[in-house]
Amino acid sequence: MNNAINKKTWNTLRNSLFKRKGIMIFLFISCKTGSKTNKKRELPMLFELAKRPIFFKSRLMALVSIMVWSTLTAFTVPENVKEREEKLFSLLAGYKLKTVVIDPGHGGKDPGALGTGRYKDTEADVVLSIGLKLREYIQQNYPDVKVVMTRTTDVFIPLRERTEIANKANADLFISLHCNSASAAAYGAETYVLGMHKTEAQMNVAKRENQVIYLEDDYKEHYSNFDPTSPESMIALSLMQNAFLDKSIAFADMIQYQFRERVKRHDRGVRQAGFWVISRTVMPAVLIELGFVSNSAEEDYLNSDLGRTYIASGIYRAFKEYKISLEGYDSSQKNRPSTTDKSSSENTDREEQNDEVLEEMPTNENLIFKVQLMASGTKRALKPENFKGLKDVEEMEDDGLYKYTVGNTTNFEKAIKLQREVRETAYKDAYIIALYNGKKISLPEALKILKNNN
Repeated sequence: MNNAINKKTWNTLRNSLFKRKGIMIFLFISCKTGSKTNKKRELPMLFELAKRPIFFKSRLMALVSIMVWSTLTAFTVPENVKEREEKLFSLLAGYKLKTVVIDPGHGGKDPGALGTGRYKDTEADVVLSIGLKLREYIQQNYPDVKVVMTRTTDVFIPLRERTEIANKANADLFISLHCNSASAAAYGAETYVLGMHKTEAQMNVAKRENQVIYLEDDYKEHYSNFDPTSPESMIALSLMQNAFLDKSIAFADMIQYQFRERVKRHDRGVRQAGFWVISRTVMPAVLIELGFVSNSAEEDYLNSDLGRTYIASGIYRAFKEYKISLEGYDSSQKNRPSTTDKSSSENTDREEQNDEVLEEMPTNENLIFKVQLMASGTKRALKPENFKGLKDVEEMEDDGLYKYTVGNTTNFEKAIKLQREVRETAYKDAYIIALYNGKKISLPEALKILKNNN
């Protein structure tokens, strides 16, 4: 827009807003945010929602909604209307993964799961070590991505502060790291997104991770309405995260793929449960249970430098694939700084030997690209009206979720073109997946296969 929005236009937009569809969702969110002080703190959340236009028919609708929200909640609108306009439209710009928050769980007076007692390190120490390695890999290969840690030392950080750190950073992705604990026979890694648990075991995992709430002096004030065992409570908690559920599931899928195929860990799948720490973030968010410290063999692995390196690099590879799937290209650094950790360097170098270039690329008849639209816990009839008018939608079932895709091409450029068309007309979070000989593989691996065809 070349001209600033003047006062008359502002009043017209504000007065006409209530005639537009979709505003009830926005006003409901505004009413639920509490006091004026809390509402001001929640403003970045609403900007973030506008950046992911799932609630809005257009950028104009998102812009108008933010403006009206600021009026309803007594938010001070800048005097410089042009400055306000430019800021809002910059927030509504195209999606890029610019900031990631890594959240090593527990810490300080909260050691997390203690394990078998054979090691000094507890869950809090293990996840901090892995989180720092993950930060190193991302910073080395994507210097343009800002990496924020909720903690870098052994300190206690309340759950609400962890989510505030992510929201204030305007993060595009939130990764919470934890270790599991159950019977001595339980083993494997699993990744959670927010949702109602389907089994008692999933509920127990959420209960254990949420218990840190009771270590906070003022927990009754901040968590009085939180009840992950209540379906009604979970519906309310999921209101914001539902906007990002597809992306959260997509990233969780990529993590579990890397754990299974590359790190060779037992894949316990992508699951849903009521974790407070991922219920208040306004971005795609996952909580990873890296393994069971109650299992001697897994505890040994999690306490080894090699194990921590492989796990961190597995999450990094999933991060890389997720970023490529969103942006359509690989922006990783070609010439990376060396690292003193040999095993870490070698492991990461193998993933970064080539930069993916989206120019003319060869094809491979055994390699198929599809565009995933969404994932759902409920099966849908494959009719265009169920998928915003899109035809020839296909269904895949995985980990109890139904995943819906369009397209079936060996040409990666055509897949990118289809992805862009789908994002513009129907599903703004659509992303590309690859299947090699009928088996799902990561995008970096698929592009490497294509390059090797030359």
